[in-house]
Amino acid sequence: MKLYKANDSWIVTTEESSLWFNRRSLSVYTKKEPITDQFLASSAWDASFESDAKVNSSSNNKYELRCIEELRLWYQETQCFYYSSTYDLTNSMQRSYNHDDTIPLWKRADERYFWNRAMLSELIDQEEHLDTRWIQPIIMGYLSECHFEVDQETNAQLILISRRNCHRAGVRMHCRGIDNDGNVANYVETEQILWTGNNVMSFIMIRGSVPIYWSQPGIRYRPPPKIDRIVIIVFYGGCANL
Repeated sequence: MKLYKANDSWIVTTEESSLWFNRRSLSVYTKKEPITDQFLASSAWDASFESDAKVNSSSNNKYELRCIEELRLWYQETQCFYYSSTYDLTNSMQRSYNHDDTIPLWKRADERYFWNRAMLSELIDQEEHLDTRWIQPIIMGYLSECHFEVDQETNAQLILISRRNCHRAGVRMHCRGIDNDGNVANYVETEQILWTGNNVMSFIMIRGSVPIYWSQPGIRYRPPPKIDRIVIIVFYGGCANL
């Protein structure tokens, strides 16, 4: 994947297609053909290749530079964002068991772990007119895998995937408890997948902040937790009133 900067566009290209961002009209569109160095050299686009998505600091658009730099820091320096063009990383084996594999990954994705959905909203809104292969869900968390031999006849693969919920995420000491939609702070789902031959096993663990309304201001002197709100649930004939 390469990034080019033209007079009026940013162009991201693969070996199969290209994604264009018009810097003047702010429109986004795709082209089925890739962009090559030879094509740009022989065209009037006046485009230059930006190595490793690093932007020339001589640009006059400081806001644009800041946005590109933030993206670079997010996706090149943090080392906690992952995506796959063939496997749904947002869903566990159990949740994806009955999914239709002909449906695009981004339509099957669990929105709780679809970290870049807001960034892709403009592409999603134009899905009928765009090459939707550019809509790739990204998770935040951890992914690792290893292969080993159980015996002379059995090989196994162990995969570990941790998915951090994008709702109510934040610095641990400053984001605590639950919100009105039932999302707890720093919720993480960790899935352990074991493949042996034609057999697959999946085990899931979850963790998150204590699901009540609480906070813990300051971290210097280890202050005790503060209960911000108490919710009383009263049942009447099987119904709950808050």
